[in-house]
Formats: sequence, C-alpha cells, structure tokens
Amino acid sequence: MTNKIRCTINFDYCIRLVNVTKVQGHDDSLPYVADFEVAVRDEDFKKIGRLYNDGWGGCTQFLDFDDEGKHILSEIETHLNTITWETDGMTLPLTLELLCDIMAEEKLQCNLSIYSIPYFLSVMSNIQ
Repeated sequence: MTNKIRCTINFDYCIRLVNVTKVQGHDDSLPYVADFEVAVRDEDFKKIGRLYNDGWGGCTQFLDFDDEGKHILSEIETHLNTITWETDGMTLPLTLELLCDIMAEEKLQCNLSIYSIPYFLSVMSNIQ
C-alpha cells in the first residue's frame, strides 16, 4: 500500500488546535471541543474560532468565527483542495474538517501541544 500527499501551491497559514478536550459522545468516534488558532507567515498565533464534534456521526462544527475568520477558513480550504491523499488506488481530498479531526485525535491520544499543516503533511507523506 502506498500513500501519497500531493500539494501544488505554497501556503502561508499555520494552524493549530489548542485546549483540545474530549467530550461525552459516541464510543466509536472522537467527540471533542477545541480552540482553532491560525498564524499568517511569521505572525503570532491568534484564536479565530472553536471546533465542536459531538461524536454521533455528524460533521465537526466550526463555531464563533467572525467574518475575518470565515475568510481565513475559506482560504485554508481552497489550499487544501489542492492536496490529495492517494491510498489503495483511491484519491481522497484533504478537507479542513478531516485535518482538524486528525489533529484532535492525535492531540488527545499523544498529548502533543501544537500541530501545523506542514507537520501534518510531513507525517502523512511518510505513511506506508
């Protein structure tokens, strides 16, 4: 099995989830809440919203994002649409929701402090 991540443009945002907390939900999934922070180029991280997944099969909710935060989410999602993950003969799109869910899962299981898209891509590109 070969897994590949393919990225076609440069990216100026670094995102991280902080205050990731598991909440009560379905046993087979990862219900969580987290603060969503973003840094542009070399700027400091800034909280622009919150994430909530109730663990019952629905989508992760992006909450409390103002207009600027929604614009940043849109730009991140546009960039992620250029990235694919090829595995077992399938090509899967990388979405912001999937990325955040993976980051939250890693945070809760590994107790790491921050994640960024470049870190995620480096980890995903090494999956065999």
